[in-house]
Amino acid sequence: MEENELPDLASFRREVAMCPNGVKSIHNDLKALHRYVGLPSDTGSFRRRDVEACLLEGIAASFQAGHRQAVQYFGSLRREILYAHVLDGTPLGADFAVACILVDALRPTQGRPNVAPDGDWRLAVQRAVEYETLHIEDYSTHTSHVQTRFRRDLEVARAALRLRDRGYMLRREPGKIFLEPADEDRLVDRLQRIVALFPGFRVLRNCSRFSPLCTTADRRDTTTEDAHPRSEKAFRRFRSISCCSCARNMLPEKSHIAVTRGRGASSSH
Repeated sequence: MEENELPDLASFRREVAMCPNGVKSIHNDLKALHRYVGLPSDTGSFRRRDVEACLLEGIAASFQAGHRQAVQYFGSLRREILYAHVLDGTPLGADFAVACILVDALRPTQGRPNVAPDGDWRLAVQRAVEYETLHIEDYSTHTSHVQTRFRRDLEVARAALRLRDRGYMLRREPGKIFLEPADEDRLVDRLQRIVALFPGFRVLRNCSRFSPLCTTADRRDTTTEDAHPRSEKAFRRFRSISCCSCARNMLPEKSHIAVTRGRGASSSH
């Protein structure tokens, strides 16, 4: 990996675990904290939030350019960590907290050019680790903060887990989850049979937030002679059923799926 190249998840986790932490030994000494981040230490007025603000500014200043893509990249790492937590049972730890801090500190990106990141990501990680030391927040999934803020990612991961438990094969890439093509076809067949049980009804279509599990269907080229034999309408049906609802409802046979007439929607379980 080149010096300024953004890290993969393994490298990111190593850096979080091993990077120097300049505030750990002085976190209760406000005067020393002010001196460490370059704030005046002879005024007699010290505030922890001023130190925290300097650390966040230091994260943003670690990149000379490419803040937009850095936010996207660390956001992808954050999703990957969350998916690993749900699918593999990996505990959420400092790596997840640091990824969250990096994403927040590198915003706002409005007005910044959309160019490749250029900066010292290791310094950004160090500042985020130091900020987390001072501003400890519980990022475990039982907290309402995580459940609310990352609801979409958690629902996608839990839907993928239910599908995997039912024998569907998943393929994972950084920040993304896919169904293997054969299992995607099998799931589409299953959904089409379920939809066929409800003539005159329209399947609930508000599930676009689960697109990571539908990406392979979306990207099929149905405009060429070599297109997949299923129609585009079939793929829209696949998108139209929430992955969570699908995984929860398609088995056992007596379960119900959410259907709607017109615009109104309701679900029964």
